Amino acid sequence: MLLPDLAHLLADRSCLAYNAAFARAVLEREIHRLPQPARSAWATLRPRRWVDAMAPYAAWKGLWSARYRSYRYQPLGGTYDAVTNCQLLLITMHRMCQTG
Repeated sequence: MLLPDLAHLLADRSCLAYNAAFARAVLEREIHRLPQPARSAWATLRPRRWVDAMAPYAAWKGLWSARYRSYRYQPLGGTYDAVTNCQLLLITMHRMCQTG
């Protein structure tokens, strides 16, 4: 099963996500659909530090909203496919690091 492997892989690591609160909620919802033995791996995943890339990306894009007094969140342009979105996030973070 993938979940124990994922828990082992993420041990002592942070999780980077775009809209981390949403991603974590989806992951948690899906985990709770699994049988109880598989759900025990969530105990090791739950305390992981989640880092949200949305705010830094919005600042990097630089579209200021005077109304909300913050940078406007920007879509990454991906689909609702998890693998594609992860790849797009990595490409975007790499681009942000290169241009400062």
